Amino acid sequence: FTKEDKTMLIILITDNSKPKKYILAMFPYPSGSGLHVGHIRNYTITDALAPEQYAIQTGNHPATFTQKNIENFKNQLLSLGFSYDWRLAEHKEIPVYWCEKLGTVLANEEIKNVAGKKVSERGNFPVIEKKVPQ
Repeated sequence: FTKEDKTMLIILITDNSKPKKYILAMFPYPSGSGLHVGHIRNYTITDALAPEQYAIQTGNHPATFTQKNIENFKNQLLSLGFSYDWRLAEHKEIPVYWCEKLGTVLANEEIKNVAGKKVSERGNFPVIEKKVPQ
């Protein structure tokens, strides 16, 4: 991809024996400062650090770094030749684990059961399941 003329070289490999599909398993969320191999090879390893968690770890407010990180991610993805058709993105409400005390969504790995109740791994705060737009 070149920013100057906004063009990208695309090499098409046509296999008409299979149906066409567009698969976006995970788009990297701009909570970290840049991409890593897990974002590029997302079928091998996936992760996402919520902006709230990144803010806690770095001591910065999410608003101060999210837009900067979006631009950095875009530049990194374009330099790797990635292109996304955002018209195909699906938005819907899905159930997530929410910790009110931490003010963030938690991954399954960040939750543990204590006396039959779900709590956060960090702090043992109550965790509920609620639907949020994605």
